[in-house]
Amino acid sequence: NKDENFIPIEGHLICGDFNSMSKKSHYTRKQFETIRQHRERSHWEAPKFKIYKTMLQNAYIDTFWQINHHNNDNINDDNDNNEEQDNVRVGVTCWAGSRIDYIFASHDFPMQLTRSFVIDSQQATDHNAVVSIFRCL
Repeated sequence: NKDENFIPIEGHLICGDFNSMSKKSHYTRKQFETIRQHRERSHWEAPKFKIYKTMLQNAYIDTFWQINHHNNDNINDDNDNNEEQDNVRVGVTCWAGSRIDYIFASHDFPMQLTRSFVIDSQQATDHNAVVSIFRCL
């Protein structure tokens, strides 16, 4: 269901700290359980996905996921990966091990997405930065 509060503006990006996790299936079982337990111990609310879901329902593209997973909604639990490798695959942006920072592109964004990645910027802030690179059409 599309949200009537979304204003149709041609070709745009929405970026920032959304304080919303992506889909549960974007995490390994171990990662998700670690995040859930941390939130519980800290007396925070359970992990939430509503904002991310709303963005996708309104035809926005998660640029990191689009490039790095080609719309595959599941991270396979791979016992060969270590925690750092799993964090890179998910695109962890928050010290708590979750991805809550995004660059969303409208479905009609007039440039081609070519790369998207997360860089370690936690010496300057408590979140990692998401970078997406586009090419003019």
